[in-house]
Amino acid sequence: FVARMLAPKVAEARAVEFYGSTISQMSVSERFTITNLAAEFGAKAAVCSFDSITRRFLAGRTKMPYRPAIADRDAEYEATYEFNIDHLVPQIGLPSGHNNVNDVAQIAGLPLNQVVIGSCANGRFEDLRIAADILKDKQVHADVRLLIYPGSRSIYLEALKKGLIRVFVEAGAIVLGPGCGSCMGSAKHMLASGERCLATTINDNSDQPESGGAEIYQASPATAAISAVRGVITDPTAFVK
Repeated sequence: FVARMLAPKVAEARAVEFYGSTISQMSVSERFTITNLAAEFGAKAAVCSFDSITRRFLAGRTKMPYRPAIADRDAEYEATYEFNIDHLVPQIGLPSGHNNVNDVAQIAGLPLNQVVIGSCANGRFEDLRIAADILKDKQVHADVRLLIYPGSRSIYLEALKKGLIRVFVEAGAIVLGPGCGSCMGSAKHMLASGERCLATTINDNSDQPESGGAEIYQASPATAAISAVRGVITDPTAFVK
């Protein structure tokens, strides 16, 4: 959505700070997603403001003292943008460029060959739980390969403990090693010419295969999960609890 609203290259090679009422309500996992995906519109770095949610997340994860880096009250920014997401619907990134983003409902129905859920951007436990809630007692479409990459070893272990991995396997998904192996720079080599993939990962759209090659679309874990079941790109709105 942010990439869709910004002019091309406006954030190229710049540091981006996300803040405001929406960010303050996000979990750290959700903040991981939005900051990682800032690379999609060219940002060199991206951060969310330090707050009580950040402090609770760090408790028990580090024994080293730390000093939060917080912007000065009179900090000057090159540019400031404000977005209203009150009526935001599920979005999808198209293969033809960083700013080419559309509502999922607008392109629903396109057949898929592969779906990838995971990586640093959307492989946190909360992301996997969303996907598992949709996939429970369902089967991956016969024409689709569903690949699951937990974001880290600890996330993999938590998903295993809470039964999410069992849900994925019973649905017909392939659960692979945790980490960044799913980022499409490498995963697109798993696609045959003409195949279409829907992924929750970061993707260098500027390096898409030429015409006649594979197509890679980007969306949320909810969109990816229900699309893997339906076999076509599907708006997840009616399937999210």
